Amino acid sequence: MSAAAQTAPASEEAIQVERRRVPELDGIRGAAIMMVLVFHYVACTVPEGATGLMKALQVGPRLLWTGVDLFFVLSGFLIGGILLDAKNSPNYFKTFYMRRFHRILPLYFVWITLFFIGARFSSGPLFDVIFRGNVPEWSYAFFFQNLFTWKTLSYGPAWVSMTWSLAVEEQFYLLLPMAIRFLSARSFVILTAACVVAAPLLRTVLLITGVDGVQIHPTLPCRADALGLGVLSACALRNEHCTAWLRSHSRVLYGVFGAGVVGAAYLWRWPSAWAQITFGYTVMAILYTSLLLIAVIDQRSPLTRIVRHPILVKLGNISYGLYIVHTGALFLAFAIIGAPPFVTSVGTALLAAATLAAVLGIAELSWRYFELPIVRRGQRLYRY
Repeated sequence: MSAAAQTAPASEEAIQVERRRVPELDGIRGAAIMMVLVFHYVACTVPEGATGLMKALQVGPRLLWTGVDLFFVLSGFLIGGILLDAKNSPNYFKTFYMRRFHRILPLYFVWITLFFIGARFSSGPLFDVIFRGNVPEWSYAFFFQNLFTWKTLSYGPAWVSMTWSLAVEEQFYLLLPMAIRFLSARSFVILTAACVVAAPLLRTVLLITGVDGVQIHPTLPCRADALGLGVLSACALRNEHCTAWLRSHSRVLYGVFGAGVVGAAYLWRWPSAWAQITFGYTVMAILYTSLLLIAVIDQRSPLTRIVRHPILVKLGNISYGLYIVHTGALFLAFAIIGAPPFVTSVGTALLAAATLAAVLGIAELSWRYFELPIVRRGQRLYRY
């Protein structure tokens, strides 16, 4: 989830935000994957009924699952910006989709191939949780898995449970290029803003009519606020007047960020499915959008310095591999020792830590020797 590309000429600095490697954006991506890792490797590994320190480890990071929402905002910003800059290219559709193919599909299909193999050759209840479920296997090949939550109330087997968000993004990639290409800038901004407003209203209506939160959470229309805010941010930075206004009114951005922090604190302190689904997703999307804009616009901001940290930038570079591998690896490591993925002793804590270290190593090797060469090939062969 642009528009202002034709409202006014884009400033050279705004265009460079997308066309050069921006460490702040890599750092934001790194922050998003760090949130997801801490949530799954810390909060989700604490068994029910824990007390004391273990209870704190469960409760403290309980909002970090919204790292996925940060990914959505960033995806809307980056993909929307790429498409806006290339809107009039004769190779617009071909280049976009072929580059997306090179970036997303190779590692994804390696992972689901391992999933298909595991589903056929593993046995036992712990491995059933990892490789078997009531989501049809074929749906993963076509990025339809998120649609089956409506029927199954399940995110599927642990090995591929995180791929619902990839399905949301792939469906987003089908719609966004057409909207940018064929709508006027004004019409596109209005449509995107309408999607942002409609998403929380749709979620509220669905909840009132009895739809389960698991059905709402992984569907594209219900996540359009995060994607759309990212796209609108890309629009704003491609309009000289908007960019100048944001720079001269940076206090507004900090005010929005502060309000988002307060909203997040409320959601953390008084967690409820109703609050999170109706307005909580939007609150977090606004918080993350303001963070993104501050990082891009105010280079002297403490927030910008944080997301420019080399560790976050490094994590951002390997974030896709980390996201794909981390859940399945955790469940598999525990299944091998015959245990569910809960930290109940020093030994299981060390196993979780060792698994995380292995996942980091796998993601680094995947990026350096597998993903990056394929990405560069796509960029070399397909140009706007």
